[in-house]
Amino acid sequence: MLLTHALFALTALFAAGDPPTDASATAETPPVTASTLLAHVVVVGASASEGFGLQSELEVPATLSMFLDAAWAEETPATKNLSTARFFLDPLKIGASQRDEAKQSDVSLLVAVDYLFWFGYGTSQSEDARLERLELGLAMLDEIGGPMLVGDFPDMRPALQGEGMFGGPVIMASQIPQPETIARLNARLDEWSKERPNVMRVPLAEFVTKLQKKQALELRGVKWSEEDCGRLLQKDLLHPTAEGTAALALLCLDALERAQDAIPAERVSWNVQKVLDGVRAATAEAREAAAAKRAAREERLRELEEKKRRKQEESEQEQDSGAEREAA
Repeated sequence: MLLTHALFALTALFAAGDPPTDASATAETPPVTASTLLAHVVVVGASASEGFGLQSELEVPATLSMFLDAAWAEETPATKNLSTARFFLDPLKIGASQRDEAKQSDVSLLVAVDYLFWFGYGTSQSEDARLERLELGLAMLDEIGGPMLVGDFPDMRPALQGEGMFGGPVIMASQIPQPETIARLNARLDEWSKERPNVMRVPLAEFVTKLQKKQALELRGVKWSEEDCGRLLQKDLLHPTAEGTAALALLCLDALERAQDAIPAERVSWNVQKVLDGVRAATAEAREAAAAKRAAREERLRELEEKKRRKQEESEQEQDSGAEREAA
C-alpha cells in the first residue's frame, strides 16, 4: 500500500511539472514586504498544528493558526488552517491533499512545522524507507514553493511513557524511527533547506527536547523554569498544551523574524499570556455557543429524568391503589 501511494505521489509530482530552474528564478521579483509576506499565510501539518487535545483545555477547538494570528502586534490577515490530526493515517495522500489546497490558496507564507513529521515517523518496512518517504514530503513542499517555515524531527521516544485519553501512550514504539535514523532525517532536511533560501528552519527538535527533559527554556525574553516546562506538554508527552502551542507559535515567528528583514521584531507580541488571551478572545463566541449547547443538553436530560421520575411515581400510585382495592 505504501508503494502504491508512493507511485501515486510521484506521478502527481511529475504531472505537475518540474520546479522552477535557477535560470527562471533569476527573473526580477518585487521586494518582500510584511504586507506581501503575510497576505496569505497557510498552515499545513498534523496534530500539533491542528491543536490536538486543546478542546479539553479551552472548551472549543483551537489551531496553531489561531495562536499565530493572536501573536501579531498589529492587525494581520487571518491565517488559513489546512492541518489535520488524521495526517498519520496516510501521510502521502493527506500530504498531497494539503499540498494541492495550499497551491490553490495563493499562499504567501507556508507554516509547515509538523508537516514532515509523519513522513519520517509512522509504520515503515525499514529505516531506509523512512528516508525515501521523506523525499516525497520534501518534493511536495517544493511544489508549493515560496517562503516556508519547516520544523525538523524531534525524538519522541519519551512519549512512550505518556498517557493518552485511554490510559496508554498515543504513539507506538514501531512508529518511532531509530535514533540514528532521526539524525539522518535531520541531516537530509538540513541539506535540503540550505539549498533553498526560501526555507526557514524551525528548531522543533531542540524545543521538544527541552520540554521533555524539563530544562529551562527562554524565548525572546519569555522564560520557563524547569518546573514551568511541565505546563507546555500534555500528559501524552507528544502534543503541546495551550501554553505550549503559544510557545510553538512564537518559536515559528522567531525563526521568521530572524530570517526575514521585512518582519521587524516589534511586529510580534513576544508575550505568551497575550497570545493565550488573544486566542480565548477569538474563540469566545464559539465557547459561548458550546456552553449554551451544553446547558440545553443538560436541561433536556433533567427534563427526561423528571419525566421518568413522574412516570415511576404514577406507576407506584397505581400499584398502591390496586393493592388497596384487592384488600377491600
